[in-house]
Amino acid sequence: MKYLLYLFSIGLLAYLGYVFYQHSASVPELKVTQDRDELVSWGVKLDRVDPETGKRTHTLLGDKSVHREQSIELESLQLLLYSAGVQTEELTAPLGMFFDHNQVVILPDNYEATSIDGFVLRGKNAIYDIQAQKLLSEHPFTLTGDEGFFLTGNRLEVDRENMTLRADGNIRGEWGLKP
Repeated sequence: MKYLLYLFSIGLLAYLGYVFYQHSASVPELKVTQDRDELVSWGVKLDRVDPETGKRTHTLLGDKSVHREQSIELESLQLLLYSAGVQTEELTAPLGMFFDHNQVVILPDNYEATSIDGFVLRGKNAIYDIQAQKLLSEHPFTLTGDEGFFLTGNRLEVDRENMTLRADGNIRGEWGLKP
C-alpha cells in the first residue's frame, strides 16, 4: 500500500511538472519589473477596436514601456492606423508618450509616418490626436512621395478623417511627373 501511494505521488508530481512545462512553453515570456511607482514591461501591444463596427482602429506597439499613473512612455514606438479594418498608415518613433484618458500620442523626438499610397513624412516633435485623427507639428518636416514629389515646411497639420494636409512657414515643394 505504501508502495502504491509512493508511485502515485511520483506520478502526480511528474504530471504537474509536465503541465507546468507545457504551460511555460506556450505562454510568451513577459518581463515585468516594479520600480517605485512605475511599471516597466517589454513587448507591449495595445489594440483599440471600434465598439460599433468591431474593427480595429489603431494598434500601439513598443519594445519597452514605462507605465505611469496618467501615461505610457514607449521606446521604439509604432502606431498602426486602420481604416475599415485595413492598415493604411504607420507612424514610428524612437520614443513616444501615450495618454490614454485623452487618446493622445506625443512624439518628442524624430518620427516617420508612411502610408499605403507611398508617402513618407519625416519630422520632429509632433502630437497625434487619436480621436480627432490629426497629426500636428510646429517643427520642420519633409513629405516625400512617388514621381519625385516632395514638400517641406515649418508647421504641419494632417487630418486623416478629412484627408487634408495643411503646411505653413517657408514652404517648398515639387510635384508632377518628370520626363
